[in-house]
Amino acid sequence: MKQLHAVPNERSSHGKVVPNLGGVGIFIGLFISFLMFGPGPMERGISLFLAGILILFFIGIKDDILIIAPMKKLAAQVIAATLLVFGANLRIDSMFGIFGIYELPFIISYLLTVFTLIVITNAYNLIDGVDGLAASIGILIAGVFGWFFWINEYPNYVCLSIGLMASLLAFLRFNFSKERKIFMGDTGSLLVGFVLAVFVVKFLRIHSVEESNFHFNNPAIVAVILLLMPLYDTLRVFMVRVNQGRSPMSADKNHIHHFFLKKGFVHYQTTLMIFIMTVIAFLIMIPLTESMALPQAFWMMVGLFALYSLILKPRGKGFRRSKRRHMVWKARKMFKMK
Repeated sequence: MKQLHAVPNERSSHGKVVPNLGGVGIFIGLFISFLMFGPGPMERGISLFLAGILILFFIGIKDDILIIAPMKKLAAQVIAATLLVFGANLRIDSMFGIFGIYELPFIISYLLTVFTLIVITNAYNLIDGVDGLAASIGILIAGVFGWFFWINEYPNYVCLSIGLMASLLAFLRFNFSKERKIFMGDTGSLLVGFVLAVFVVKFLRIHSVEESNFHFNNPAIVAVILLLMPLYDTLRVFMVRVNQGRSPMSADKNHIHHFFLKKGFVHYQTTLMIFIMTVIAFLIMIPLTESMALPQAFWMMVGLFALYSLILKPRGKGFRRSKRRHMVWKARKMFKMK
């Protein structure tokens, strides 16, 4: 079934039909900027990175135009991740002392890397719910990683970071527009999520086995803080769904952006609130955890997750009746089909 436009449904936060192929522009901007301004011959790892981006781009655009099964999207992500792990040896090979674990056996390293890439890719996909949110969070994260890669002299990754930021900035212009509004769709969210996921793995790889001019004392903790909002939102909605007796993969309106929308905030206000929360977490938590030993830093991060859960705890009749609303919508949809 053709889906060149996003049509409002029970869990949409928009009220009109909007084109959802903004991810095509993000892809073109990222690729053209890298090919034009990239620092010369591409190493094997970068070539495979771009190949992985292509895979996610094509699977995303197919899903935006012709709906595909979730397992096919997952398979595409596994293929893209495997290309990097085996072809470029880009993998997480250390736990940096978390749970007392340091160096990882190859098979565990491979599985953990693929799992990390898939989780981050889909976590980013899930926060794409209101105007500007996914793009602004992506710009912020790409900017931090771009700075880190620049300090440590990884020009290809710096170029990709800047290209991603520029593409997302251009997309924001239209995402916030009233007359020419466009969504990034799965094409954009899967692509951007995958790029950020690879940045995380490269970030950890530099700390574990590669030489660096600058490094963090607790890189794994820093990586989680950088992806705090997408990861926290994913964990939160999964827990809410399980608590309601539903599948964690089912769709609903329990994301962080829905919390603010229910409080009366409009789209740009919701995006601004979540963006500010993310920046505050960066500015406070990263210096704080860097001054601590790993166990204290770990529990500080857990404490931040708990604090967010307390602040953003669903309350009221709307939360208690969300399962009922979902069932009513499903029944109406089945009735219309008949």
